[in-house]
Amino acid sequence: MSDTNDFSFNRLLELLAEKLAARLSQEPSRLYPRLMTVDQAAVYLGQTRDAVQHLVSSEKIPAVLSERHVFLDRLDLDKWINDHKTGWV
Repeated sequence: MSDTNDFSFNRLLELLAEKLAARLSQEPSRLYPRLMTVDQAAVYLGQTRDAVQHLVSSEKIPAVLSERHVFLDRLDLDKWINDHKTGWV
């Protein structure tokens, strides 16, 4: 009887994981905070930390300064992505 309960519980976990994965794949931006560190922004953009720092220092992406910390707004990163899309590869 416990084998049946274990199977049912494992199946329930699988179904929940599938539903959660489907929901997150529809809106991946929910995985990231609104304000990101330079390192987080680099991962989000698929760039190096140095590349993101260059974008900030050259004012191509606005930054939010809080005391000695630099944060980047996810919406600004999304705008930068949209502004730099091209029709060719």
